[in-house]
Amino acid sequence: MAEVDAFGTLHVDRLSKVTDELNEFADDADVLFVEGPREEPDDSDELGMLLRNPALYFTGIILDWFWGILGFLLTRQFKPVDGVATETVALRKDLDIKPVDLNLPRRASEVSLIITALSWLWFVIAAVIFVLGVLASSIGVLIFAIAVGFLPVVPFAYWTLSERDEVMAENIEEILSSNDELNSGCLVAGRGHIDGVVEELEESDVEVSQVHKSKWLRRTL
Repeated sequence: MAEVDAFGTLHVDRLSKVTDELNEFADDADVLFVEGPREEPDDSDELGMLLRNPALYFTGIILDWFWGILGFLLTRQFKPVDGVATETVALRKDLDIKPVDLNLPRRASEVSLIITALSWLWFVIAAVIFVLGVLASSIGVLIFAIAVGFLPVVPFAYWTLSERDEVMAENIEEILSSNDELNSGCLVAGRGHIDGVVEELEESDVEVSQVHKSKWLRRTL
């Protein structure tokens, strides 16, 4: 039976700590699984999200820049810390990295017309507040506009959490079962996904060997 270890991370942490912990934790892994999209979004996915869910589209751009800038400050690479650590460990151990998550832009565009209308309304409100902040040279108003713009990502993240966990577990099982050379893998994902993915894997033909949730700034391995 194929085995998987589950390593829960935080996107912002000490690079050396995460790298060392993951390097030790994934010692027996044949492959590293990450929460990136298994099916890479293309231009049609991005356009569909822009047209059907503009509030989430622009929030996604801001989030990418947010995690990228924080990652750059900590790693000198425009990526989250856990992503850089995973690539470093994969290089050290000569392991492939397999994304197993949903295509989020496509999923975010699969909404009803009512949600699309509300998304456009929310985007317009946030954009108007932002423009007013620029015209008034008010940092407070600009911050408020960004906060308003971020709000739609909260229900989307909540609604899709279990769906993403299920998809990640299914993809892990499919990748392991379709490749005889892979007997053991290590999932590197945000801490919020670990319990759900492990629960899904426990109902599959994949055995979960060990689970670790990294502590912020502190080594726990």
